[in-house]
Amino acid sequence: MAATVYLIDTQLLVLLIAGMTSVALIGRHKRLRAYSPEDFNSLCTLLGNPPRLLLTPHTLTETSNLLRQTDEPVRSKLLRSLAGLVRTLDERTITSRLVIMQPAFARLGLTDAALLAMSCRNSTLLTVDFDLWGAAIKARLPVINFSHIRQAGA
Repeated sequence: MAATVYLIDTQLLVLLIAGMTSVALIGRHKRLRAYSPEDFNSLCTLLGNPPRLLLTPHTLTETSNLLRQTDEPVRSKLLRSLAGLVRTLDERTITSRLVIMQPAFARLGLTDAALLAMSCRNSTLLTVDFDLWGAAIKARLPVINFSHIRQAGA
């Protein structure tokens, strides 16, 4: 049986990068105050080692911008971790021109609509975004709402 490949949303990629950099950043970084080291551990367990991820330029851009919302030297450490992960993972492109033609664009925005458009039977969308999760369910795409995993572990 082939290992699952995950198409991951921005918030979870921020959590992954921060935890890989230093678990102590989780809960301290502006964008991760709602998360715990246990959430990072659950995410890593789900993704595997090495993580089986499919990334989009939209998600990477948004992740980079969110990771930068902290002071030096943490900012540079986070971006080095992001760069290291990007070197090892698969990145797929869908043009913004195609994404904006998707019905979900007006509701989800560019990054999440791109994730939805990239979703397929060969990957599982992994998100904490309720609207993105609902759109994937409606489209009958393989999707996991990581919030459900967090709630089950609580």
